[in-house]
Amino acid sequence: METLTETKTIRELLDGKIHKAIEAMVNGIKNQMEREDFKFYFTSFGAAHNGICYGCAATCTIQEIAGKNLDKNNIDDVVFRAKALNFESHDLVKFEGAIDSMRQSNLYPILKYMLNTRDLGDAMNYFGEVIGEKTNNDPKKMYQVKKAITKLEYSDLYDMPDQDLLERLKAFEKLARILKEIDV
Repeated sequence: METLTETKTIRELLDGKIHKAIEAMVNGIKNQMEREDFKFYFTSFGAAHNGICYGCAATCTIQEIAGKNLDKNNIDDVVFRAKALNFESHDLVKFEGAIDSMRQSNLYPILKYMLNTRDLGDAMNYFGEVIGEKTNNDPKKMYQVKKAITKLEYSDLYDMPDQDLLERLKAFEKLARILKEIDV
């Protein structure tokens, strides 16, 4: 008799660390730039046309986390993407939405997802508490986090030339670095 194995949530695969989600998005985008059969289309979680796959920041992120690429046969539907990458489809929907919001400089959904709460107020309060704890309430370090988050406001990712996209990713890389230093 075959036994079912429990699939980990994406949150569990990232050890609940927000910096790992940001790093996966940045690295995923950079890695997908190298593919001949992939183009960015930031308003779609996935599509295929004439042998070319189209995807957004979330599409790049999930491929990075899974360590494999989607193709024209599985990119255009969440159930197919989930099966191909070994994720639960309901978890993938939540994570893709959170990454899509993050690439638009809205961190609230990724905080809710990674901190495993439905309530935005709880997520924001908890995030503030964690930052305070991890920085020993050091005003300088707390300011670095706030400043890095504020810089995202001007770093929305959308369809643009690769060089401009790489430039915009720098704000996300900086936030990930700062959060990694304090283990968040």
